[in-house]
Amino acid sequence: MHTKIMAKGYTNVVMVLNMKRFVRREDQERFENLRGTKEFADVLRTQWPAVGERQRRFLSMDTYRKRLYGTAYRADDVMSTEQVGFATGVFRNLMLERYTFPTYALDKEQIEFPEYLSTNFQFKTLFKRVWDRWHIFIRPSYTGFFVIRLTQIYRNPGRTVKALAQDIINLQESFDVPSARNWLERVRQQYGGQPETLATKERSIEALLAWLGAEQWENGELLYYPVQWKLAMEVAGYFVETIGREILLPNGSSVRLEPPSPSISVPLHDSYVIHHFETLLAHPTLLDRSKKSDNPNVRIPVTVHDIRKSRYLRRALINLMEGAILRGPDAVQSEDAPKADTCLFPAPRWSDVDNLMQENLASWNDEFCLMKARTAILIPSGDWKNHELAVSTMPGTTLRVRYVRYWGAIERLIEFVLEIRVLAQLVESASFELLGEIVDVVQRTRGQIAQGNIRMDDELVRLTTRAAHWRRLASLAQSLSHAHLWSRAEYAIRKAEHLFNQLGVHQTLEHISRNIESINSVVDHIDEWYLADLAEKSNDQANLFSFAFAALSLILTVLMLPSFWADIFAVGQATESPSSPLIIGGWTGTLLAALLILCAIGMLVIVIKQRRYFFALLKALWDRPLHPR
Repeated sequence: MHTKIMAKGYTNVVMVLNMKRFVRREDQERFENLRGTKEFADVLRTQWPAVGERQRRFLSMDTYRKRLYGTAYRADDVMSTEQVGFATGVFRNLMLERYTFPTYALDKEQIEFPEYLSTNFQFKTLFKRVWDRWHIFIRPSYTGFFVIRLTQIYRNPGRTVKALAQDIINLQESFDVPSARNWLERVRQQYGGQPETLATKERSIEALLAWLGAEQWENGELLYYPVQWKLAMEVAGYFVETIGREILLPNGSSVRLEPPSPSISVPLHDSYVIHHFETLLAHPTLLDRSKKSDNPNVRIPVTVHDIRKSRYLRRALINLMEGAILRGPDAVQSEDAPKADTCLFPAPRWSDVDNLMQENLASWNDEFCLMKARTAILIPSGDWKNHELAVSTMPGTTLRVRYVRYWGAIERLIEFVLEIRVLAQLVESASFELLGEIVDVVQRTRGQIAQGNIRMDDELVRLTTRAAHWRRLASLAQSLSHAHLWSRAEYAIRKAEHLFNQLGVHQTLEHISRNIESINSVVDHIDEWYLADLAEKSNDQANLFSFAFAALSLILTVLMLPSFWADIFAVGQATESPSSPLIIGGWTGTLLAALLILCAIGMLVIVIKQRRYFFALLKALWDRPLHPR
């Protein structure tokens, strides 16, 4: 049944990669502070495009469209997708000013793979097949991600829905590293007496393992390393080499980039599939129409009304959204896919089939727009394909946009929402890890408090600075998750909000808020400790000054008392009869001096008894930096 349904159009697979993986380790903390800043946005808009003009590996989108359309290139094709979105109300001007950055198309003719790698079976059947079939685009984002888009165009004669599902599975198929190692051992045994043949086959397999970075998995079993993420890492690595391996900042400093060493693991990432059907075709027997045909090769265009009426069409679309295929036990892998007669779509629940049209987000009656957590299907109206779309709130005389390009802006909206989701996931993960690090340091500091020694750890200062940075990014993610900020038209906002809900972005933001609140609570507690630390140090200084004053008083009193007595005696001898005030003054001074000596001796006794604390206090004051942090 599914071979009777075909589509003409294209499929986009959007992948988001964390750019941090491509930053040198010593510069990664500076890069994190650079995310979402105006300085980084200026680099992406001015510095990197200027470098890109001097190379041929990555093309601007205008150059790519001219190559793709040739003589069919139209004047309105000069407009970028974001500009089309602005003209049709999908985006506000803020989207163009702050959140839009150049997209580059990879010219695959400029890429050459090593000879021995190109002869490897897995490389040819898994990676190279995908590489040759899909157009590849990359867009760096100021939030610190590479957004990579793979596009497969199928217009004539089109592809069956089962073939489209198989195309996506081919992207997600994993390299079989254990099998490659087993084959390497078998080759060494089989061709041990043929040195030249053995060398050729060994180099081919070893080239694959080195290209995958599989050496680090010598003692472990690798379960999953999909083709699409290896492709994404390769493209991002080529781009980093092309733009000069650095982010040059206005102050003259730079954040250095480098393609990472081959590795099985991939950075934080996410992907989304968008099927854009310009025409959906089906055999007449699947449609609720009066005219039927027994010719198995006949396919007629399908309308949205036909989808409403036909359970078979709705079931095929649900199967495509789900992306699951059942392969027969005797399925044989060919260069393209398993044999068609060994692949089947599972049967979805009829309740899901019957309720499919209720999930249609399209604004017009003859359009179809279905968005789920992993896949979207867009079917524009075939009647308005060549018409211009004018929106009442925009100057139509100067912004002339074809209807079909409006749906390209919707696809760009999906990309942007996916990027926001990955940003939210990054902040959620980083805030959780940061909270754990802060708690560990706080526990160590509490141990010092139990010993009666409050000292602020340098690590706490660094962690609180990082906390401020992640609070900034959390605020950015929360702002971007409000579609009204960057979208204007109600029909676009409704689609964006639906996709946010499908992707669980608001729930992720709630987790971020709780993490940030916990971090703020701990940081406030740390501030209280810091105040206590300052108070304790002030008390220590007061105690030290008291001890110093007692010692000085004792010394001065002992030194001055004999002189005082001598002066009193000399004055008494100088007068024939000592006066009563002189005698009273002498005795009073002697009594006060004796009391001062006793108090000083008492304080010195206390110092001697607490000599360990006193020496620790002196050491702490000696080690304290001259300038506060």
